[in-house]
Amino acid sequence: MLSVEKLPVDTVEFWKRRLYDALAFGKELHTVIYITDPENWAGIQRESEGILKRYLKPGMRLLDAGCGYCALCDVVEKDIIYVGVDISPDLIEIANLRNPNNWFEVGDLRSMPQFADGYFDFSVFRSVAGMTVDNLGKELWEDIKKEVKRVSKYL
Repeated sequence: MLSVEKLPVDTVEFWKRRLYDALAFGKELHTVIYITDPENWAGIQRESEGILKRYLKPGMRLLDAGCGYCALCDVVEKDIIYVGVDISPDLIEIANLRNPNNWFEVGDLRSMPQFADGYFDFSVFRSVAGMTVDNLGKELWEDIKKEVKRVSKYL
């Protein structure tokens, strides 16, 4: 694998290189994007599905903050209004191809002026905290949380 960890995770180039690794080394996207093995990934998906079913009701609006290629769409009920935001245009393009009936936007989680205060009923982060804190620091993570809390009723 390329040495992508030296690049900040909030750059398009970081994610472009992760996608390149998936293509170049014949890996499944989740093993390169989330750096995990297939068994662990299956457990993450099951756990996410269970949490979403507990908290979301039909017609609720869900923000997938740092949605990547929208693996979460695989476990979100169809009657949920799903919106995914990610900094990578490449990942958003893949998300749109995989899930053309959902809403995806390229954007920075530190500033989402396109959404009003409390617009979303619920927001989800997957892998964003660890990657942000480890790569960019706790202060930046606090900025992201503050903005996502602004646009969401619950995290």
